[in-house]
Amino acid sequence: MHRKLFFVAFIGIVALALWLTFFTLPVFNIKSIEISGNENLSKEQIESMLNTKVGNNIFAFNKTKALKNIKSNNYVEEVSIHRKLPSTITVNIKEYKLRAYVPYMGSYLYINDYGRILDTQKTFKKQLPVVEGLKFNQFTLGEVLFLVGCVFAYYIIIPFVLKFFVESNSISELQAYVTLEGYISIIVSFFIAFGLVFELPVVLLCLDIAGIARRKTFVNMRKFAIVIICIVSGIITPPDVFSLIVTAIPMVILFELSLFIMYLYEKITKKN
Repeated sequence: MHRKLFFVAFIGIVALALWLTFFTLPVFNIKSIEISGNENLSKEQIESMLNTKVGNNIFAFNKTKALKNIKSNNYVEEVSIHRKLPSTITVNIKEYKLRAYVPYMGSYLYINDYGRILDTQKTFKKQLPVVEGLKFNQFTLGEVLFLVGCVFAYYIIIPFVLKFFVESNSISELQAYVTLEGYISIIVSFFIAFGLVFELPVVLLCLDIAGIARRKTFVNMRKFAIVIICIVSGIITPPDVFSLIVTAIPMVILFELSLFIMYLYEKITKKN
């Protein structure tokens, strides 16, 4: 028993000594941050995404969070970060190449090899091709999905809603009267709601193309997305489990379809 206590105490003292050595000695304070490979991003921008600075302890530096922050930037294709003991951090960045500009609503979209939007600015500095004549007013996929959402609402959701109100009134011995204006208002409201919900693949694909949110981000947030879908389904449907499931399942399928479309887009653009 005494030997075990002595061993535990010894381990604790060693751990404390190591902590004091690595986290408090000035020799392990960051003295330089070496950045290479950046063209469009400035050194100051990259350092701000590292969430550390010269003078901080090198072991307290959160490398995982820094990688995540830098990778979320539209310009960054790959990044590697290393600690060079005792006091140097090296950052090597590979950026997407800016290839052309696309005029759009008084600004210019900065486009890379894969057609992704890296940035949006009022002007451009580098002498690169300016792509004219592109039209942004044709969204056939969005129109089709909106119509599918309206059909889904009309044939599946609205009958459940009306049945729920009729049964509720029969239980409470009250007589329900639905005016033509009220009926049309209900139908239009559900058409708009489910039409917009079924636009999810278009919205996520646009976010991915614009570089605002990548497919990997949505994949990592899949569990949270499903929870949010269930909450939204519970809000827009009658308070029963069957209606929630009937509404949530198509929305989950739409979310997974969106991820698949984004995956295909990435494959096609890389291949081209």
